[in-house]
Amino acid sequence: MGIGFWSSLSCYGQEKDSLLLRHEISVGVGGRSVVDNIAASTSENYKGTFEIHGQYLYNLNKHVGLGGLLVYEHFGYDNREGNGQVISIMPVSRFYWFNSKWFAMYSKVGIGLLIDIEKKVHLGEVFNVTPAALEFGRGNFRVFTEIFPMGPVGILNIGVKYSF
Repeated sequence: MGIGFWSSLSCYGQEKDSLLLRHEISVGVGGRSVVDNIAASTSENYKGTFEIHGQYLYNLNKHVGLGGLLVYEHFGYDNREGNGQVISIMPVSRFYWFNSKWFAMYSKVGIGLLIDIEKKVHLGEVFNVTPAALEFGRGNFRVFTEIFPMGPVGILNIGVKYSF
């Protein structure tokens, strides 16, 4: 009887783990990164920025995910001098504070390379820290907003993710 109890408990545990959606991809857009705010304060001709980002994460468990983030950012001025395009690429780590059926909250951190592609290819370092982010939705699709991330993604960005 004891063996049957423990084997059924073991099967239940494996079944619950298999329900965890391990892979996720997301796409988002945002504006006004931290770098953008510095540029805006130094020039009255500054027009602003636009960024789009894509991310892949592999969920190690229900709290921790590891993956990569790719960000394209375009910024410009009224005159064509100083306009630029940069690409950021970095590994990231995400931690869910809680994750219910309809709502989740997480934090994220990453560090990587910044590639300036406008006039010449120039490499630099870049980081991304998201203290708080919210997800809404159920099942494989969710929408998210990252609130005041510090790094190349916009101060307020929104997007959609798909888990499988």
